[in-house]
Amino acid sequence: MLRPLTLTLDDHPLTIPPITAITAYDIAAKGAWINLFPRTLPTPEQNWINNRLTNPHDPLTLRTLWRITHAITPTLFGVEWWTACTLAATWTENEVFFESWAVRQGSDLTAPDVAPIRMTGALLGWLADGCKESLTWEKMWHDLTIPPAYTTHLDTEQQPTDPHIPLAETFTANAPTWAHTTPTDTPTDEPATTDFTAGAATWLQQLRTTPPSQTPPVPFENDASRN
Repeated sequence: MLRPLTLTLDDHPLTIPPITAITAYDIAAKGAWINLFPRTLPTPEQNWINNRLTNPHDPLTLRTLWRITHAITPTLFGVEWWTACTLAATWTENEVFFESWAVRQGSDLTAPDVAPIRMTGALLGWLADGCKESLTWEKMWHDLTIPPAYTTHLDTEQQPTDPHIPLAETFTANAPTWAHTTPTDTPTDEPATTDFTAGAATWLQQLRTTPPSQTPPVPFENDASRN
């Protein structure tokens, strides 16, 4: 079942409308994390974030959005962002084989009411069915879920949430720990460019230089980064 996801950023309520499995996995296949958050927000809420990003005195940065994307991904996909990206890449490279397996299972994962977490379950089931031994699946699961090096820039004390119940989450711009906390100082270190995706930085630069009368740029339009 598709459900909206609610959260707050600096006490400002935001709601991500329901996202279909195909839309979410298309985003993950490109590694376009900004297209997951904040680009899935309604236009007024996107404008609120864009205005903050273009204000040099505002503590909201790309790093904040990057961390929020990683924090909400387990609720939307049922797995971490890096796992979702790997599954999405596997799906796009083997779409015909996966779809034929899904048809045999009686599943239509392209239906508009299919949630991303159901797509995740189907992809994991398809991969598990292809493993002849339990040890093979255990190794595959390890390879899918092992955190990449850049996760050292993410928070380690996030509050766990039930992926089946999208709950409101509280975030603070550049806070080292999200839930119900206020940062005592603002971290200055930024993830390396390759880990932070150059596409996001390019989009922000274009956003800051685009006149208000023009349409804001589309992030990752020509970028294949997956972090």
